[in-house]
Amino acid sequence: MRTRNILVAVALVSACGNRQHVELEPVVAHSPQARRQAYERLKPARKLESVTYYQSVTTGAIVGEEEERLLLVLGDGTRVDFPEDLLPLVGADSATAVSAVDSASHRKSAYLYGGLAALSGVGALGLLASPLVFDRTPGARFRVIGGLVGIAAAISLTFFANARGDDERAAASEAYETYDADLRANLALPCDDCDAPPGSAPRR
Repeated sequence: MRTRNILVAVALVSACGNRQHVELEPVVAHSPQARRQAYERLKPARKLESVTYYQSVTTGAIVGEEEERLLLVLGDGTRVDFPEDLLPLVGADSATAVSAVDSASHRKSAYLYGGLAALSGVGALGLLASPLVFDRTPGARFRVIGGLVGIAAAISLTFFANARGDDERAAASEAYETYDADLRANLALPCDDCDAPPGSAPRR
């Protein structure tokens, strides 16, 4: 697992990635031909890897990168960065829906832990960098103890953030793998080639 320096990320860099949500409308198609056309438009065409780079807000230099993330490209070229955007296209109790909801939940937890880690680290550095730390007073000792506790909390929360991030990516990958079969099921189409990888031609 790659370790990220959250304090540096918060203080020095801004994300340059362009991940964004897309709005996909539920399919309303009654005839077999219309359902087939909808499938060709919404089927998984290919899976890609994306990397989010971080750029210094002062120098403009690239100072780091985020771990690779899966994304899905549909038949009409629509790029899906977040698996929960597929929810209107599959059944509510489908494997894709379950994995997509799990992925979104893990992502929120990762953001929460990451934010708390950053706050803990900044608070700890503020305590330890204070000139009052060098005073021979009880207050100075409390500041040192508080700073060390803050650093320990930041490290622990960073670990939890990374773990939830791994869970998010695993759930997203599972959602993308099951999407083809669940899309077909939602459109009431035959599923004789659902195990084929994204982008492969259906078997006849």
